[in-house]
Amino acid sequence: MTNPVMIVRNTYRHGAPHHKWRTCWMWCPACEHAVAIPVAGLNGELPGAPDGPYWEWDGNLEHPTFDPSILQSETRTMPKCHSYIRNGQWQFLSDCTHSMAGKTVDMVPLPDWLFIERRDDGDEQVDWDD
Repeated sequence: MTNPVMIVRNTYRHGAPHHKWRTCWMWCPACEHAVAIPVAGLNGELPGAPDGPYWEWDGNLEHPTFDPSILQSETRTMPKCHSYIRNGQWQFLSDCTHSMAGKTVDMVPLPDWLFIERRDDGDEQVDWDD
């Protein structure tokens, strides 16, 4: 079995478990790091207080679309990465400072350390769909 391209976790602010939204986790093939995108909770609850950042998501787990664009500012260890995710593809904009600037590529499966498959053999389990 291949790992999925994205997982969704219920998320809440420490000390306030009644305030829940969701976080979509995926892997950026250009930056080679995990990306966490906050989206509305199942009940419509939005991340952050009261105007925290969040993205619109079409609900598709295999070929997701998010809006608006995703911007990772350049740091000493990370390139600038400015992209859209449309229909399961990363659309890297021309202002990126990595080698995939201006390219469109398919989303890639999550690395094992980020996605832990449920097993029946007594191994530790992480429920990414809680």
